[in-house]
Amino acid sequence: MQEGGDPKQVILASMVPATDAPETSDRRWPVRSAIVVVAVFLLAALPFALWQFTSNSDEARYTLAAARMMETGDYIVPYSAWGEVRLLKPPLTYYYAVAGFSLFGQSIFAVKSMWLLSAAAILGLTWALAKGIGATRTGAAVAVAALASNLLFYRAALTHNPDIPQVLGIALALVGFVRLADEDRPPVWAPYAAWLGIAWAFMAKGLLALVLVGLALALRASYGRLRPSRVVR
Repeated sequence: MQEGGDPKQVILASMVPATDAPETSDRRWPVRSAIVVVAVFLLAALPFALWQFTSNSDEARYTLAAARMMETGDYIVPYSAWGEVRLLKPPLTYYYAVAGFSLFGQSIFAVKSMWLLSAAAILGLTWALAKGIGATRTGAAVAVAALASNLLFYRAALTHNPDIPQVLGIALALVGFVRLADEDRPPVWAPYAAWLGIAWAFMAKGLLALVLVGLALALRASYGRLRPSRVVR
């Protein structure tokens, strides 16, 4: 003890672990790494959102139908380029395109913007889902990086069809159900996230989305029975 020092301050200082600052830094770097991964993903996708290097046969159908909705004011019934009623898919994908057009004008970037934002949201939900099933922060950051580096996910984020909206809904539903199943006192938003996620996925791709949500929940339940214990964070 230094002479003249306050004994109370010395006792309090001795109770604080010397490694507090490094631990705080260690807890932050996975979060920062995940944010950087999402930013790099969006920057890498930007050139393909400004110029149509590749195309999918469904993209023209949704683009033209969305433009017609804005022209006629009929946002309920989608029409094909030939003026025929097209009720083959649920309506959410059309509204994605309409939202992009409304924000940025009718351009390639505008129609793809909502898909890129949804892809970024999916990466964020990947972090939440990884944490929900017991991963550490580092493990969650690795999960985000693994999905962002997946070529199929990258291509889907740049293709304006129902796939990314469906995945967004499923990811949101899984986060909600995981928090409901694994916690004695789940957060108040968990049931709303589960319900909204299922509804979102259904509005994107109909019954197939419900089948995929059910399959994912069944796999999650099996995993919960097999794993020995939850990782303490």
